[in-house]
Amino acid sequence: MNQNTSSSTVPAASKREPPFFSIVIPAYNIETFLPDMLESILGQTYGNLEVIVVDDASSDRTQEVASRYAASDSRVQILSHASNKGQLTARLTGARHASGEYLWLVDGDDLVNIHACEILFAALDSTTSVPDLVSFSYCLAHSRNHAVADVRQQWAAPGFYEGKQAVARFIACNSTNPIWSKLVCKEFFLRKHPILDGIGHWGAEDIAYHYFYAQAKNILVLDKVLYYYRSPRPGSDSSGVSRRQLTGVLDVTLYAMNLFEKSDFPAVEKSLVIRRYARSVLSLHDYLWLNLSVSDRKEYAPKFAAIFRELTCQDQSDYARWYDNFLKEILVYSLKHLPHYSYFLLKIYFFIYFIFHMKTYLIHFENGVSH
Repeated sequence: MNQNTSSSTVPAASKREPPFFSIVIPAYNIETFLPDMLESILGQTYGNLEVIVVDDASSDRTQEVASRYAASDSRVQILSHASNKGQLTARLTGARHASGEYLWLVDGDDLVNIHACEILFAALDSTTSVPDLVSFSYCLAHSRNHAVADVRQQWAAPGFYEGKQAVARFIACNSTNPIWSKLVCKEFFLRKHPILDGIGHWGAEDIAYHYFYAQAKNILVLDKVLYYYRSPRPGSDSSGVSRRQLTGVLDVTLYAMNLFEKSDFPAVEKSLVIRRYARSVLSLHDYLWLNLSVSDRKEYAPKFAAIFRELTCQDQSDYARWYDNFLKEILVYSLKHLPHYSYFLLKIYFFIYFIFHMKTYLIHFENGVSH
């Protein structure tokens, strides 16, 4: 590589032909946060980069904010969607217009380490092979003062993972794999991205990216914190949770589990990944269930069941706790709204609890034997 690696900030219009990094920002109603992200990118100590802001039909001044930065720095370009298409499509739109060798698909309401691109370039420059993915750590950044806390380290050890078995080990080791904590080779991204087309506009696309990562031939893992995930962030795209997002978690999880089930992914790692999907939804169950209407619960109960069916006997205690909470929630709701029938409801609760727990144990025993 013969790109410039100066440790000083590169002026906007110099030393950038062609850009090595293309940083894509899907932007929807983030006028408050976008300036911080853009400044953390444009102030990088390695400046041979371009920034592509994809305005996903924002209703606020997001595009106006982006235009102000584009006017003062030629590395910034703006693309627009006529209608809201979601982050997955916005990222793809930006990637298709990118000129760099590597893509960094960030969220517009977060921040990046000011030395991130310099560190990433140095790591790539020291490898003999060209990795499809570069994975790194991130941490939380508080909205008000940008203070950082709670570092999320990689579960996989730092190093170069090459070959199907090694990549499978990386995928199985990582319980969370957000796309913004990855640098992706553009050629790999555009070639393999169609496998995610099936998730459409559901949201929660990070869940399905596990399968996308599984297509990589090699992955470079760094132990550096390069990304700051801002939380809480009221008013941003991710501060509120809509019905579509809630149900999207279930739809995308089932879609990704099905992809892995049909793949030639190594058997042991495949089982670990599928069970991790199931446990992830299990951990979100209370929040999901309490935010769904009665009709939605009836509609999505079979999807919950399909996901939890993947849990083996080793997850029995987690499943039991989930079902216990579920039955208790029904009981509490009934007691509040039907107080005169509380005695009979208590009797029914314990009867159902006993029957379904026995059924759960039998299901897990059968799954344990078959596995």
